[in-house]
Amino acid sequence: MALFGKSASATSAPTITPAQNETFAQLIEDRNKIDHAIRARQQIEIENVKRSAATLSSVLGITVSELLGVATATTDRKPRKSREVAPKFRHPTNDQLTWSGRGKLDFPRKSRGLF
Repeated sequence: MALFGKSASATSAPTITPAQNETFAQLIEDRNKIDHAIRARQQIEIENVKRSAATLSSVLGITVSELLGVATATTDRKPRKSREVAPKFRHPTNDQLTWSGRGKLDFPRKSRGLF
């Protein structure tokens, strides 16, 4: 079976035998070998794609992000405006002490129970 243009004999994957006579432990060991081979092959393929993308982007004179159409945070995002929220709670004796119900209270702990 060819995967990404390479024949199965070109890979270093372990040989898989029929599972009819294998114990459970042997099957788990085989699965671990296969998982390891898959992860190794995946890393090789990722590096190949990265190299190809870098080469193509340099030939075209653009960045890899532009090539892939990935939005960058600095160009496509507007900064979020912080809104001033009207106070919802007032101190019963001191009208200067207010709280909007958001964020940290910035006055003494014993006064917080009055809100």
